Amino acid sequence: MPRSPERLGKAHETWTRDELNGDDPQPDTEAQLAHLDANERERVRIGAREAARFVREHTPFAIERATEEGDARKTDPTDDVDVVVHGEGQSKGYSLKLTSSTAINVRNTLASKVAEDVFGKPVDELLTPEEFATYERVTREFVAEECGGSDMAAAMTPVFAEKFRAFRDADEATLRERLLEHVRLDANVVACKVTAAGNFHGFASMERAPLRKFQEGTGELSIYTTESNDTSIFFDVDGEAAFRIDMYGQYSGSTRKPRIKTVYRVTFG
Repeated sequence: MPRSPERLGKAHETWTRDELNGDDPQPDTEAQLAHLDANERERVRIGAREAARFVREHTPFAIERATEEGDARKTDPTDDVDVVVHGEGQSKGYSLKLTSSTAINVRNTLASKVAEDVFGKPVDELLTPEEFATYERVTREFVAEECGGSDMAAAMTPVFAEKFRAFRDADEATLRERLLEHVRLDANVVACKVTAAGNFHGFASMERAPLRKFQEGTGELSIYTTESNDTSIFFDVDGEAAFRIDMYGQYSGSTRKPRIKTVYRVTFG
């Protein structure tokens, strides 16, 4: 059974589609709303109304209809589109986010995929033999329930942070280019901020200085971990937060295969 945050996100996508089409919530929207409490439904209602308004204002043609993409494009990290609007022989896709915080989840993947996609190596080649032994040890301990998912991640965040710093020192331009494919600063993201109390606080902006500088290849890039949040790797530009990569241990489906998951979160003002 999908968790409530997943239901909330899906309801936000489909209700925004319904708002753009001038419809009442459709059966697929109602099915998601049925699993939410009253406060969550109100957040979705407000978010859908405001997101639809934003999309109308930022679409360069008259919208004739909107479609919800579901998970059709989720396998492609460069093509995360939730709603597509159509009209005048044109179309434009938008990635929708409903948040109450200032850090937006823009990409979910695996630590092993980070090794392949960013560093161009399998994880067992990226890590030294000693580091890979630690990777395998915490995985075994996680399976045996001798450590939690956060402990599993905390053992690896400083290791991966050092790999990122070494890559930065060797070829920062390429590191930024590859990270941009996952951070997706050029995507049509509509990040609507609605608090748990149902108060609308506008839209998160991709135009903050550290994000703009990261995309332009300017500014001093710092990569670090902290003791207070030892499951995250932070990426700052000129001393301001740009984004972070969170790590946590997770079992996968019926095979219960243990792995370290990663979440790219862009920080907004």
